[in-house]
Amino acid sequence: MGVADNNQSAVAVVGDSGGRIVATSVGRSINHQRHGISQARENLRDLLARTVGSQGWESLERVCFTYKSDLITSDHEMAGVVHGVLDVTEILVENFARSCTLGMRTDRDRMLLVGGQASLVVFENMEGLRFQMREDPMVWDFQRRLQEKLNIGCGFSGHEELSELLELDGVQLGELVVSVDNLARKGNLLALELVHEVAHDLVYLVIKMARHFQSFDPVIGLYGRVLFGSQLVYERVCHLLGLLFPHARVQEATMAPAKGAYLSTLEERKSPAEPEVMFDSPLLWGNLEQRGWQSGANGYQVAERNDQQVF
Repeated sequence: MGVADNNQSAVAVVGDSGGRIVATSVGRSINHQRHGISQARENLRDLLARTVGSQGWESLERVCFTYKSDLITSDHEMAGVVHGVLDVTEILVENFARSCTLGMRTDRDRMLLVGGQASLVVFENMEGLRFQMREDPMVWDFQRRLQEKLNIGCGFSGHEELSELLELDGVQLGELVVSVDNLARKGNLLALELVHEVAHDLVYLVIKMARHFQSFDPVIGLYGRVLFGSQLVYERVCHLLGLLFPHARVQEATMAPAKGAYLSTLEERKSPAEPEVMFDSPLLWGNLEQRGWQSGANGYQVAERNDQQVF
């Protein structure tokens, strides 16, 4: 099993030793540093139950975790979370950047553009050299950018509508992005400026990373709640990338980090399977938003797909 955690939610991929994915699911975060070890264990139990059933985890041999924050790096630290919940022979922790590119196995240069709570781009060329570039969290923070836009545009049309979004108690990033996108598509100029600026900043990350390209036809995977929560951001990013890199293949890669974590368990086993392209997933980011990240503490559900071949 591979689990990718973004500190607010977790995506799980379960597969067999031959490289075939048999189940996927989404649930609450299992980051014990953020939520406490008791809550992390409870969330892990729920994630397991919704992925492989109440008894299915007995057949799991290995589990690999990857965290976007990269603050959790110790296998022994995760053993404390798993203890009493899951009895497996081996527990692994994989670097998030490596999980991203490992989950995008192809014979071309590959890149994952992340637009969510964090903004970063991870790139790996055909020779296996990996590069990573992050936006300054203080600059990227969507809520902060919204507040700055309101400060600059005080008195402009649409200011009141946007201000009301920040007054909502406990609003999550996914909900905020969707609300801003809805206002932008209805003609709110301040909201439209904000989503276009966000899209352009994401594309600029790709431009800066392009100096490492070895070919003109890389695969560019898209990932993140800002990218998929805002229809305008998504469309703008795809449009600009298409103009700048007309031979590139731009596509959703919502499961790439979790797939990469799962594939790390096969690497440890030294599986003889030959890697193939493993991007396309029936679990689209919109479904993840509806099933998990926007559903509240107890509102997540399972999205499952059998016989999805990744090797």
